[in-house]
Amino acid sequence: GVAMRVVDRTALPFERWLADVAYHDDELTGGGDRLLPSGGRVLRAGPAGARPGARAGGLGATRSGKSEAARLRTGDCGVRGASAPAAAAANSEVPPEEVQLLAVDRDSAEPCARILIRLEGGERVAFCMEPDCNVGDLVAALQNWMDRAKSSGEDCAMREPRKLVLRSAFPRQTYHDHAVTLRSAGFVPSATLFASSCTPCAAQC
Repeated sequence: GVAMRVVDRTALPFERWLADVAYHDDELTGGGDRLLPSGGRVLRAGPAGARPGARAGGLGATRSGKSEAARLRTGDCGVRGASAPAAAAANSEVPPEEVQLLAVDRDSAEPCARILIRLEGGERVAFCMEPDCNVGDLVAALQNWMDRAKSSGEDCAMREPRKLVLRSAFPRQTYHDHAVTLRSAGFVPSATLFASSCTPCAAQC
């Protein structure tokens, strides 16, 4: 077994003990580091006997008036950026606008093509279309959506493209033939495409 001994430090509030006493408490291994929550540790920048906060990195009160010990326990590291979990949650993607172009009298049991298109500026729009529509119909629907966004004053990276080109990332393919149906192109039940603009005379278009 392991010999254990109770060390009574209840005479002081925990925060005060951690900030003012723990760093020179010889009866506790590591100056009380093991009592901190997971991910925190006691910071000691000065020599033994120096009060925390007297030098940078100590456990004294910060400019905001909040002690380092309290910040460690609450997870407040003073970092404000997109990498923080809360910021990541706040910046999660907003669902794209969905444009329904299905026939009114269609059989609801029949599959449709739901194509999510990502534009060069990061905008996203999803089109729900009949499988027998072709790529040209999809391009025209996208152009109409962009024209509507332009007239409403919304920010769209490709407001006046000379020609729209649709590409898939995997398998990597550019859809030049606008007569191909969405079913034949493999867009049923769903697909994700990338739209870009180019001049009509560009070789890659």
